[in-house]
Amino acid sequence: MSAERTRVLVLGSRSAIGRKFIEALENTGLQPVVVASSACDLLDAAQVDKLIVSLQGPEHAGQWRFAVQFSTTYGSKDLLMARHVARIIDALAIPRLVFLSSWVVMLDPSWLSTSYIDTKRACEAFYRDHWCDEPRRLRIVRPSVVVGDGALMHQRLLDRLASAPALVPSSLRRCFVDVHDLVSAMMQIAMQDGDGLRTHCVLGPLRPVRDAMGAASEPSTLSAHAVHALCTPLRLALAVLVHLLAIVCTYFRGWLAGCVTPNTEEDVLALCSPHNAQHVQVLGRGAVVKYYKQQFPGKLLVNMRNHRGIVRTSKSSVVVRSGTTFADLLTELQPTGRTLLVHPNYKYITAGAAVMVPVHGSSLKHPLVNNCILSVTYLSGGRVITRKPSSCATKEASTDEVMAGPIDVVLEVELSLSPLDTRTQTYQQTKRVISRALRGAELVELLDGAVANAELRMNVPQLGEPWQLYTYTVADVKKGDSFRLPQNWVGRLWDPFLKDGKGLLARIGLERAVVSWVDNYEIFLEADDFRIFADEYAENCARWPFFKVLVRKCCSASYFGHDRPLYAIDIAILHTAHNLALSTSIFKKYKSAQLHPSKYVGPLTPTIPMMQCSSHAHAR
Repeated sequence: MSAERTRVLVLGSRSAIGRKFIEALENTGLQPVVVASSACDLLDAAQVDKLIVSLQGPEHAGQWRFAVQFSTTYGSKDLLMARHVARIIDALAIPRLVFLSSWVVMLDPSWLSTSYIDTKRACEAFYRDHWCDEPRRLRIVRPSVVVGDGALMHQRLLDRLASAPALVPSSLRRCFVDVHDLVSAMMQIAMQDGDGLRTHCVLGPLRPVRDAMGAASEPSTLSAHAVHALCTPLRLALAVLVHLLAIVCTYFRGWLAGCVTPNTEEDVLALCSPHNAQHVQVLGRGAVVKYYKQQFPGKLLVNMRNHRGIVRTSKSSVVVRSGTTFADLLTELQPTGRTLLVHPNYKYITAGAAVMVPVHGSSLKHPLVNNCILSVTYLSGGRVITRKPSSCATKEASTDEVMAGPIDVVLEVELSLSPLDTRTQTYQQTKRVISRALRGAELVELLDGAVANAELRMNVPQLGEPWQLYTYTVADVKKGDSFRLPQNWVGRLWDPFLKDGKGLLARIGLERAVVSWVDNYEIFLEADDFRIFADEYAENCARWPFFKVLVRKCCSASYFGHDRPLYAIDIAILHTAHNLALSTSIFKKYKSAQLHPSKYVGPLTPTIPMMQCSSHAHAR
């Protein structure tokens, strides 16, 4: 069949997006068959019947490639239209429908919603159910805010706002996608062979509204400064109004969009589709933003906290969704009488994080949780892939065999289980006070000789506090006690005040202010470099600005790519330029120094490289 005889049914051609799409079809040699609302009212069943008969006539003979629906009433009648469109697609045996939805369907519901958002959700659900046995026949496209043509509603709004830039709050920001980029993505999605992803978000970079409307970030002339200053009360009032409206109305949440929390795996896949590779950043629980202050300019943050829970368990392993925290997982495993082969030191870390970054564990044999991953299911290049090592039936699985990237987002993780009965066992913490004057060789010997999982701590060296060696071993407790991870005084203080965004400081609105004063970073050194650092630290610990130093020994061929031990130094400092500069000068001289990839301070990165999982680096 020649390309000229290959047809595409276009339902709705009056929109700017529809017109651009028709132009793109003609440029590819595909023949658009356009059905405008003036030719057929898709809400009228009789007119739809006539349309089907006319499209089955000899003048429309040829192969149908796909259909695309731009037509909308922007209200509740769209659901009736969807039923009629499905009839058309089935009657003409068109292989695929591309339905233009909107990314706002993923925003958290609020007290007030709009019929547009509710109906888009209902239409998506109807189409998915209608072709549930033939998922390849449906593609849902969820664009963000489309601009780039004067006929588009939001472009007209930006043009109007451009006449009064001093009134636009800097806090307003959206993902603006150019109409030409959207049309190009829709063509790729429509022409994609095979099953692939059913739902795709097409996002642009996250930008302040002021930037999108062409306004300078700061006034450039004296008169502009004066106008900007005079409008400050109005600008603040508008910002407050939008924030208040965002609490009660879903639509206004889109104007403050910096982070989205998908509720289903299909939403996760849609956000992380290949079209958005440069425009989204996936987070486990958001700690890298909140506590480690990493910034991702131009990117929409995708928080995986709702993508959680156990998928399935077996005698030797458990498969969990990547947003599951280890605290939740340990609790859910209690009734099974089994626990993880390795427990993380911090319980609010997610399973997905254990794949991507070195998460310290409770085992000498397996010092990283990463060591005990049996399989990983992830999205890469628009395909969902599961990798299992050849030895996945044993506890000696290597993530060198598991991972093959590049990874866009981890979806599920399979972890080894231990027969430890969590209903009658727990971890016991032992503390041993050691001289603060120990040299590097002595500290290495101390960690190398530990008979259980161990960490060295010096919490406030400026007060003369000595080194303390904490070890973790299994101990019996009364039957019925819940499983618990041990905590030192720092951990006991952290939980009630911060506790993953639910502590006292968060409740009274002071968490962000307190966290902003603290920087926490972690650096890995090989043994020789660590000995030199420890010698230098013994002489300078009282005057260096570190108010927490925690050292762990790590060995992980699967993560580091070698068997040599590394020593992880976890440090907290007050956020000042002097402290950051001193940290850089201390560690930049060590050739083996690498920063923890999710727990680092930005100013250190130009001089100290970021650690990368060896299997990720090889795959890339």
